[in-house]
Amino acid sequence: CFVTERCQFAQANTYSQVQQGLQPLGKHRLRADGRSVHKALIKESDKSLNGFLFAVQPEWADLYPINPHVYLECE
Repeated sequence: CFVTERCQFAQANTYSQVQQGLQPLGKHRLRADGRSVHKALIKESDKSLNGFLFAVQPEWADLYPINPHVYLECE
């Protein structure tokens, strides 16, 4: 398993392109401070995230808000 932020309409594993891919799908919500938060799934993939492969960790769905704009969910 590897982490990928790609979604159906994203073109590459970069945050800006992931954001562009998620926005039209409605996979985002507004936080109390008005910032948009995007949600992506962790799933099995042989694709890299920004050039790196990461083994999926079960706790990442909770820990990932390192990037406050993208939340990852285990699939």
